[in-house]
Amino acid sequence: MILNSCYVLVYVNLCVMLCMSDVQQNVSQWKQVYDSQSPDTCPFPTPFDTLTGLDRLVVLRTLRPDKMVPAVQQFIVEKMGQKFIEPPTFDLPSSFADSGNCAPLVFVLSPGADPMAALLKFAEDKGFGLKTQTISLGQGQVA
Repeated sequence: MILNSCYVLVYVNLCVMLCMSDVQQNVSQWKQVYDSQSPDTCPFPTPFDTLTGLDRLVVLRTLRPDKMVPAVQQFIVEKMGQKFIEPPTFDLPSSFADSGNCAPLVFVLSPGADPMAALLKFAEDKGFGLKTQTISLGQGQVA
């Protein structure tokens, strides 16, 4: 296990050193990749134009670490499929089935999300309309 990790580190360091040497010799070609709005899809200069997969991600990370998220997402889509980068839809009935008096449902929301109407409708359908209590701890509010 440790030996495999060492091989990976040596490989990554070798790739970075080769890339740095090539960047110094072909500044104008690499500048086009660096300045690109989408360097994750931009072709690399020769001989790095044949890199794919993780090899390409290693080089991209040395040039533009800010573009790693879309590149990694594309890598996952290519290798595993689109469903592995899409968040699952929230299923209130199954979440409710997993909850209990010692494990209540707690909603931590992102800006723009408002599940209140769906929650109140679900409570009404289950016969908890009058028993439902909501507590909002929004910005500027204290418990």
